[in-house]
Amino acid sequence: MFTHYRPLTEDSIGIPTGLIQDVLITQNGLFLYRQRAEFTAVVPLVWIPAPGLPGVRALGTQEQVFQLHVDKVPTSLVQQMVAIARQPHPFVETLFHLVWDYASSQWQLHQPEQQQETGHVKPIGVEHSQSPYQRAAIEVHTHPDGYDQFSSLDTQSATGFRVFALITNLSTDPQWVVRVGNEGHFLPLEPTTVFAGV
Repeated sequence: MFTHYRPLTEDSIGIPTGLIQDVLITQNGLFLYRQRAEFTAVVPLVWIPAPGLPGVRALGTQEQVFQLHVDKVPTSLVQQMVAIARQPHPFVETLFHLVWDYASSQWQLHQPEQQQETGHVKPIGVEHSQSPYQRAAIEVHTHPDGYDQFSSLDTQSATGFRVFALITNLSTDPQWVVRVGNEGHFLPLEPTTVFAGV
């Protein structure tokens, strides 16, 4: 079964049992529970209060809904992305992919060939299954100063199950905005959950 529908009845969430993901049925909504080698996440699908479900509990606000299974992205790669993104003059958006390399137990930074504009960036030639784009656990792109939210275009193009981050205010003090996405559903994360030195 690709998706397993599971009422949340135990004290702990446990591990996903579906081949792709679980849909947790709780007293406060439906949640997509999925894992990949680098991280596990519980992402809200829909907030629907259902307090009358017998034996089913709510997902608590203090429960761990994101867990990184590998090291955080190190400060050196954070600084490298900021330095690269500050180079284009005038400003254009820049895209990065981060892939966890199990042989070396470290993050690898990739800057794919890309079509860059002031308000949009798009990778080129990333269709083959072994491209860093296809393997990336984290996708990072930049925004112009002052644009500290994901745009509707960002949301439309954010497919798959990965962490999405943006960097803004590059001309002064870079600001990071981070979320985990599961096929168009998102959960905001504190940047320090994934990135060191931000």
